[in-house]
Amino acid sequence: MAVPNTPKPEERKGDIEVKALKNNRYSGLYTPRAAMAEVAGLKLGVSAKMLHLDLTKQSLTIYPLITWPDHEEFLLPKYKKIKSICFPIEESTNEYYKKKNPLTSEDLLILLHETLLPGFTLDPDYGLGIAREFKDIIDAIEAHSDCIEIRFSEIEKTTISSNKRKFTLNINDYDEAKKNIRSISSLGQKAAAEVKDGTIYNMLAEKLSKPLKTIAIGRSPVRHLITAAAQGKPPLTAGDQDSVITILKTHSKQIAEAKPEALARLQDEIELVTLEVLIKKYEDKLKKSTLESEWQDFFDSNKFILTMAFGYPIVEILGQASVGGSQLIGGGSKFADFISRNSQTNNAAIFEIKTPGTLLLNKMPFRGKVYSATKDFSGAIVQILDQKYQLGKHLPLLKSNDRDLVLEAYAVHCCLIIGTTPKGLDEQKSFELFRRNSREVEIITFDELLEKLKQLHTFLSSKI
Repeated sequence: MAVPNTPKPEERKGDIEVKALKNNRYSGLYTPRAAMAEVAGLKLGVSAKMLHLDLTKQSLTIYPLITWPDHEEFLLPKYKKIKSICFPIEESTNEYYKKKNPLTSEDLLILLHETLLPGFTLDPDYGLGIAREFKDIIDAIEAHSDCIEIRFSEIEKTTISSNKRKFTLNINDYDEAKKNIRSISSLGQKAAAEVKDGTIYNMLAEKLSKPLKTIAIGRSPVRHLITAAAQGKPPLTAGDQDSVITILKTHSKQIAEAKPEALARLQDEIELVTLEVLIKKYEDKLKKSTLESEWQDFFDSNKFILTMAFGYPIVEILGQASVGGSQLIGGGSKFADFISRNSQTNNAAIFEIKTPGTLLLNKMPFRGKVYSATKDFSGAIVQILDQKYQLGKHLPLLKSNDRDLVLEAYAVHCCLIIGTTPKGLDEQKSFELFRRNSREVEIITFDELLEKLKQLHTFLSSKI
């Protein structure tokens, strides 16, 4: 690519021709000059639409094109999916050009410089579009959608239109993306320079039998990745991961004595990453149609979620336990998803787990703006209350048949995980009135549990 202010070679020159349309609208047609057309193997005068000005809608749209004359897709769209990019024009600027008649090619090019956002190419001979440095923004938009148009907005949020064809990009989000790209590029350049310096230093140090220099990787996760890449370190294989885990297990006591702070920090980071993975799994399950048994298995593998949700230390006694027989394992007709106990008082807790898809409220209002609970919701409450009754009734027999059973039924805690929070304000009001009046059963929805996990993640992140 030519250096700015350096004259372009003749075969890289073209002209913008203005074509006036109705209602203060204009098209800008890019026409290669003779040498450029000859290199591309085109007839003289062939053109392609590169600009569209709509002063009524106060917008300027560019159509980024491939303008290398020896490219096989010469004068075709520059990007895979995105065909056009629309920019708002300032009101005063828009009014100025409304008064100009006729509008010339020079006017259109000046307006281009006044309207395009920083980070965009302004020279039509380079096809317009975003600068190569920020091409990742276009790539990300194309990865997230099948949109063919990007429309910048100072007011609207970043979103995809209902017909999936238009991608609205908030200008503040665009600026943040550019800032991140520049920051990462700077980190990469600095990391690469330090790795190169350290590598050459250590190579000579080794030859001269001198101490080696440690190459700092920094605290930023991005810096970690860039430094690892600059050092030529591939991601850990499964075998490498097993080796790291074995080393930590074998030498944990030694590391704790030598570098307690480093080990504690490592433990915090491992817990944070583990929580991130758990949140991702939870979110993925919420998007699918799932069975009660799947969620029972999930909570069985991640019991701390129940402890966090219901606010006291829980020790599981048994999953899918019989509460209406002579023993917890089998022999009874009433089954709870989990029976747990408070680790301090041994007081029993019963957990009943439904699915996120369980409807909590009837779709039609009972009266006015009041919605009644569904049969599934009220039935689940009665079910867990019956389990509580059966456990209290049969606990003496259960304990006499199992002398190792440490469990008390002072005030059995009933915990129900069911459905998702209603969306409408009237529905939320009805749900809360019903839930808070159910004093013997603590009710929490699946999305509320997810939010608690995310809040925990935010808290832990702030501590590292």
